[in-house]
Amino acid sequence: MHSNQPGKQVENNPLDQDIVEILKENGGFSQSEEWVLYAKQHHFRKIPSRKLEVCPDCYRRSREKLGQFVYYSNLIGLYECRGCELVYTDTIVEHSTIEKHFEDAYKDEHYFKEMRKYVFEEIGDLVKQLAPTGGDVLDVGGAKGHLLAMVGERRPDLRRVLNDLSSAACQWASSQYQLKVFCGSFTACEFRQTFDVITMIDVIYYEPDLHMLWDRASSLIKDGGYLIIRVPNKIALIRMYLKFFSMIFRSSRDLQASIKFLNPEHIYVFSRKYLRQRLASLGFEDVKFLPSAVLVRRPWIRWLCKLWYQIARWAHLGSLGRFIITPSLTVVARVRKETT
Repeated sequence: MHSNQPGKQVENNPLDQDIVEILKENGGFSQSEEWVLYAKQHHFRKIPSRKLEVCPDCYRRSREKLGQFVYYSNLIGLYECRGCELVYTDTIVEHSTIEKHFEDAYKDEHYFKEMRKYVFEEIGDLVKQLAPTGGDVLDVGGAKGHLLAMVGERRPDLRRVLNDLSSAACQWASSQYQLKVFCGSFTACEFRQTFDVITMIDVIYYEPDLHMLWDRASSLIKDGGYLIIRVPNKIALIRMYLKFFSMIFRSSRDLQASIKFLNPEHIYVFSRKYLRQRLASLGFEDVKFLPSAVLVRRPWIRWLCKLWYQIARWAHLGSLGRFIITPSLTVVARVRKETT
């Protein structure tokens, strides 16, 4: 932290004024010397964005600010809705910036084939168990199709459909794995069919219109069908960090520029309570939360990742589902069958 007071006004320096204009454009920065220095040090530039004044799911205005961080030159607030208890960020970066990020992210085969191998195996086994014979499966945010390819190896009888924002990823999935693809936003695509299983693996925290995502997902799943979601399992760590930060840096909380354990790319942080309540409101029943396989970031720790996952499964079983110690968790929910 800088020693100057947060409220000190910026001197009339042309360069400083340019920085101030960038801060105004990027939303929420006060005209303090500390923020101008921070902006200079981190080479801020104008990144168009929009502010959320209401909860992106239940649309209530009542909320509590938990903390703030800097991302893409924007000061972003982290809030908890006092209605549905969704934890969300208040800034949506322009679509073209995020779209470019996804196009750049889908070029690393090692990431999909090696680092995410155990994740795909876990989800592939779940789909194998849950999908009926000759069933229809949709993978939302399926990237280049590696998960659906693995599903096809386990269940060649299933009809597999992929959706993703990245045109490059969709082209790869279509040409390499002969998958039926729908390129674009999940909430905007016209699928014209329903599915027995929909998977959303590490994707729902990117969707700006969360309310529409939930409605669309529930409308596309057949009666008795399943929704499988994977999200980070770090909300308790984030809360602990924010409480500690608030206690230690009480007088300078307005200068907070990062939140440990929070991925700044994510719009939401999901709790099990929120997910259980939201899925129940959409007609899902038998909602289960499971430990999720760990990403293998280094080949030499592959054995450790497998061991950690096994220990996590034992802890989950031994605690009757209360404890999930993996960095991410998997949610399996079934649509209630209509009785005639």
